[in-house]
Amino acid sequence: MVLVLLAGALGVYDPGDDDTPPDPAAVAAHVPLLVVDLLAVTGVPFAGCLEAAFAEVARTERHDD
Repeated sequence: MVLVLLAGALGVYDPGDDDTPPDPAAVAAHVPLLVVDLLAVTGVPFAGCLEAAFAEVARTERHDD
């Protein structure tokens, strides 16, 4: 599950190419656990991560036009 979540976050995982993609409920259950673990390891505050994620989405949207 961790590999699926990380590959999905990097944009290199396509569930359509997977013979047995994970159940959406399982993904939803594991995402918060991965986020909490990554925050604990890095020591970065959640607000900073969220701001960086939204900034990256905005940057990508501007470059896709």
